[in-house]
Amino acid sequence: MLLNGNPVRGIQGAELYKKGLAPLIFVGRPEFTAQKELVDLGLPFAHEEEDYLRVLALKGVPRSAIRLFGQGHMSTVEEVETLRRELGFQPKSLLVVTAPFHSRRARLIFQRVFPETKILVCPDPQEALEPRWWKDRQSALKVVQETAKMAYYLGGGAFRSTPAP
Repeated sequence: MLLNGNPVRGIQGAELYKKGLAPLIFVGRPEFTAQKELVDLGLPFAHEEEDYLRVLALKGVPRSAIRLFGQGHMSTVEEVETLRRELGFQPKSLLVVTAPFHSRRARLIFQRVFPETKILVCPDPQEALEPRWWKDRQSALKVVQETAKMAYYLGGGAFRSTPAP
């Protein structure tokens, strides 16, 4: 399972696939976030899942090994709940590729939604934060955002585009 957010995760997903650790790769279809005004002008914007498909193809993963699911989910909670509904069962195990700074919250969400499944989170090394993250603008922003999202989730919150299942 490649969590949405950064198509570079497709590289890690392809490596896991090639090692035989993931016979299928699941990619969600997140909310389309391109600015409507720019799309209306005819500027080409790819849906995020299209970028994932391109990365996986370039890394040698056959299309037959990739499963797209959902439509327009806007959060990790919604993405994982959608995967659970579409699978219709609890798999024995799931490998989850996400950013290192997102790994803890992702694991908590997967463990709640898939309580009978062994969850293995594989942090994508290409998304590692700077060692002195507080001195790097992008790294600091990610830490602050993830801290807020974790607090919101632990407090019972979840962003959804549709009512909870």
